[in-house]
Amino acid sequence: MKRSRIQRAIRIPVIVLCLVAAAPTFAESITKAIKDGKVVFDLRYRYEHVDQDGFDRNAIAQTIRLRLGYKTGSYHNFFAFADLEVNEAIGSESYDSTANGKTQFPVITDPQDAELTLIGQ
Repeated sequence: MKRSRIQRAIRIPVIVLCLVAAAPTFAESITKAIKDGKVVFDLRYRYEHVDQDGFDRNAIAQTIRLRLGYKTGSYHNFFAFADLEVNEAIGSESYDSTANGKTQFPVITDPQDAELTLIGQ
């Protein structure tokens, strides 16, 4: 009976020591995975012109898409990825987006939005 109490009393400090000893390695590994990551950057300009029968005016849409992300390096076959994508109209809105009320122009549906994607695997 005394032996099992002694064994239990020894187990807890041994487990704590193992965790404390492993902590710097864990922190270094996580830091390395973050440092080994890669930045994703993409910037795209788009011009669209619509000459449609039934409209006196042509539609012109200019948009820009920004994609910015980061993928970490691998840590025990696990990685994380965050990606932000933003579509935005630039210049004058000489088109009907179906939301801007400019029905004198042909429709060009190019949504203006922002989307954040997070992936871990």
